Amino acid sequence: MKNSLKLLLLSIPLSVLLAVVFISMEREHRLSFVPEKLSVSNIVYTKEEVFGFGPGGNETGVLVYELPDKIASDIEKIGIEYFVNLTPRQGNNSDLYRKWQKTPITDVNKIEEHLDRYGFGISIDRHIENEIDEAISKPGSFFANGRGGRILIVNPKNRRVFLAYSG
Repeated sequence: MKNSLKLLLLSIPLSVLLAVVFISMEREHRLSFVPEKLSVSNIVYTKEEVFGFGPGGNETGVLVYELPDKIASDIEKIGIEYFVNLTPRQGNNSDLYRKWQKTPITDVNKIEEHLDRYGFGISIDRHIENEIDEAISKPGSFFANGRGGRILIVNPKNRRVFLAYSG
């Protein structure tokens, strides 16, 4: 009985520590999709789903980040030139976005179309969906495609960075 209690008392802090480490790693992983120069540090919304595992599995998701005021202001002043030579976040060489463009996005009218392009769409918060749809359908935002069906949309007016992926 005494050993069982000791084991239980030892396992509780260990479980808490593992949970904290996992949450921290998950946050860093989600931040790693955004280039360093955008200085995002706050994730305001996430919705991700996995359909199947391993090769042949599909993932669909939306992440919304808060764009710092100074960065948003710089982008509004400089425009698309701000995005020249953006580099991935430190330690993440796989997520380089190329060919930054101005909105509107001509081949996607609504973010729902991008999320459901392989038949594995997800429903997202209606307010977030409207925010993204407005950002991609009107001038004033910037976007680039990345690997794995990613599209990164920067909306300086509303101080948001949207990541949508389907693949």
